[in-house]
Amino acid sequence: MYNIDETGVSTIVQLYIVDEIETKQVGQAVSGERGTMVTECMVINSFGNTVPLVFIVFIFPRTRLQDSLIFGAPTGSLGLVNIPQSTWITGPLFLKVLEHVKKHTISSKEGRIILLMNNHESNCTLDSILYARENGITLVTFPPRWSH
Repeated sequence: MYNIDETGVSTIVQLYIVDEIETKQVGQAVSGERGTMVTECMVINSFGNTVPLVFIVFIFPRTRLQDSLIFGAPTGSLGLVNIPQSTWITGPLFLKVLEHVKKHTISSKEGRIILLMNNHESNCTLDSILYARENGITLVTFPPRWSH
């Protein structure tokens, strides 16, 4: 059984300054740089067996993927790209996510898995449903923003 959910992550890290309570003035760290969003699609195994416990799919707003973009990511992670201005997951990208899930879970009609996910329109395309059916992936959907 697996749960898949996606979220947007900023490429700029927020800094927080911690100081003593009695201090009258605390410095401030503000980045003038405006980061971009990257979609992070996490697939989490509920049993913790020998397949990777967590693998992540990153969707970058680029036209070509460079290996350096996912350097240091957990083993089994996949990098995908969308049109230059978007990190939204689309139907064709979700199909690639399902192919990645099959590769790591070795699912088949004899060894089925359950994939819990939201029923966003990009996740419920005919191609994705047919691919899942042919490869032993049972899709269980929830309304948007309920899968967390």
